[in-house]
Amino acid sequence: MIIRNDRYEIKDCYIYLKDLKLKLKYKGRIHIKGKQRRLEIHYDSVRKRWYAHIPFYVEEKIVRNEWRKVPLTPRGNKQAGIDLGINNLFAVFVKDGTTFLVSGRPLKAEAFYWRKKIAEAQSEGNLDKVRKYYIIWRSRFEAYVRSNLRDLFEKLYQIGVSVVKVGYPKYIAKEPNKSSKVNFEITNLWSYRKIHQWIKDLCEEYGMKYVPVEEQHTSKTCPLCREIHNNGRKHRDLFVCSKFKKALNADLVAAFNILHNGESPKGDSRNGPETGPFSLLPALTGTLAL
Repeated sequence: MIIRNDRYEIKDCYIYLKDLKLKLKYKGRIHIKGKQRRLEIHYDSVRKRWYAHIPFYVEEKIVRNEWRKVPLTPRGNKQAGIDLGINNLFAVFVKDGTTFLVSGRPLKAEAFYWRKKIAEAQSEGNLDKVRKYYIIWRSRFEAYVRSNLRDLFEKLYQIGVSVVKVGYPKYIAKEPNKSSKVNFEITNLWSYRKIHQWIKDLCEEYGMKYVPVEEQHTSKTCPLCREIHNNGRKHRDLFVCSKFKKALNADLVAAFNILHNGESPKGDSRNGPETGPFSLLPALTGTLAL
């Protein structure tokens, strides 16, 4: 059912449908204010519930139980690079050397558990269970990612970030050198397009500029010597610079390179990390975990 935006009203936990003279009680809290758009009501046959979807032109929003106007104005002009991964869902490097890591391992455990449940239901020929398990899996995925993104952007806003550069694995599904398992994890386990859209929405809310960056060579380019080390990434969490014999966090290396996006960082790293912009070395080897 689709209702025009001027033919319904929301008041006191009820939706009033003016033309049909219906009063529908809803559960939950509407956490945004602004001009409402068309109302869509539909029945979810898997959850066996009715749902109402109401888009808004948002003017205010509840964040941590307080109403705030949106979009916000950034507190500073710092830039941050974000690398999306599997073991580390988000690796973040801010230009002042601040770093964050958000673990993706809980999502991996969820994904493999629900894939097993779905496979069992498919073998039984029970399509209702397949749909139910898939919806539970995706809703838990969305809740985990969006909750951690909200916490991350609140921290970035507090430290004055105004530009967010996000790596995107543009051709990852077509790379012939990737194993089928890795391809599955990267293209199916995480919904990268959806995550990018959530990041774009948060950038808009916090008044930050969103910049997508192609990830080519970001995990191979050493932030210390600025050379490409084809064998530098030993495994998911470890990057080794063969020139300076330094071990770095591999995901933060990628986030650093996404941040600089082909630019030369200020300073000269040719004589080693002590004379370059890499007062960053402690940041790359030790992180603030969310």
